[in-house]
Amino acid sequence: MGVRQRVYFYLTLIRHGETNANVDNIIQGHMDTNLSDVGVLQARELKDLLNSIPVDLALSSDLRRANLSAAEFSLPIKIEQDSRLRERNFGIYCGTARRELQKFAEENSKTGGGCDGWRAVGGECSHEMTHRTSTFLLDICVRLVQRLKNGVSALSGKNGTNCPILGHMQTTAMPDPVIDLFDDGESPDDVRSTFVYAGHVLIVSHGGWIRHLLRLLSLQSQHSSYFPKQCVNSVMRNCGLCQVGVAFELAAFENYNGKPDPTSVTESHLPVFGTLTGNSEQLSTCRFYSLADRRLPLTAVCYHFNVTKSELETKIRSPNRRQPAETSVNSAETLCSQMEIIFSDDGDEYAGKP
Repeated sequence: MGVRQRVYFYLTLIRHGETNANVDNIIQGHMDTNLSDVGVLQARELKDLLNSIPVDLALSSDLRRANLSAAEFSLPIKIEQDSRLRERNFGIYCGTARRELQKFAEENSKTGGGCDGWRAVGGECSHEMTHRTSTFLLDICVRLVQRLKNGVSALSGKNGTNCPILGHMQTTAMPDPVIDLFDDGESPDDVRSTFVYAGHVLIVSHGGWIRHLLRLLSLQSQHSSYFPKQCVNSVMRNCGLCQVGVAFELAAFENYNGKPDPTSVTESHLPVFGTLTGNSEQLSTCRFYSLADRRLPLTAVCYHFNVTKSELETKIRSPNRRQPAETSVNSAETLCSQMEIIFSDDGDEYAGKP
């Protein structure tokens, strides 16, 4: 009998602790800032909580405010640093007051500068940021699959046993919430389906980067559920925490990941972020445009968004959580169509405190 293998894993996303630049409303981007005294305490308070759950891989942005936060967790495994986890680069506006970036963003939008306008000031456009984020996500999936092929077992967490999801869960542990989505009824009688647990990945990054990742998971995955609207157009609090379950069919993922990068977006199911009001001539000049709009062969479930240690300990629900439909898991298109605000990356990057 053949086996159709599905893989699932958990992601814990944590924004770095407070910095003095956060307090002063200074845009940091790629600035290498230190934590404030409050930021150190915020990170330190998560130590016991994070050490109470199994972690198989831990990664941090190489910027100090992120890797110093990660160091305060004192995890029993090595925390790897990856520059792809950096905040969006705002070029010459890194280190400036938020109002200065806001002024530039508005002017760039009015004059039609688009992506080239951001690159002209040494920054990243939203498509480049999305490409950087999606490349990292796909590489994590590949790495977890390779661990399985090499016989590396994930720490306990399978089927809800010592599950890494903290506090009160709005739905059951993986893979239960997504099993029906993979049961297409077309499998031959001699093919058996199975889910394999690949582990728990902890990531310490920045508000803008995490927001981009959540946009990918909620809006560009084949299926998504329990993602609140706030996760796609707001920035998490310092040392806020988000937890997501991700699953994919192994053969379909490997086929997808082995294809060359797309050269057009004629099959796009959603507008690319930051281009909802742009014109086609501007879009065609951005070499990252097609790369940012790839639909991902993933299924994602959000368990927590922007929760703090105290909220988890008292089992308070994540604020403003959006419930899924009773009969089926909400698709990315459904989530997008019900959003109350149409947003643009280039118009809201100064919101929150990146």
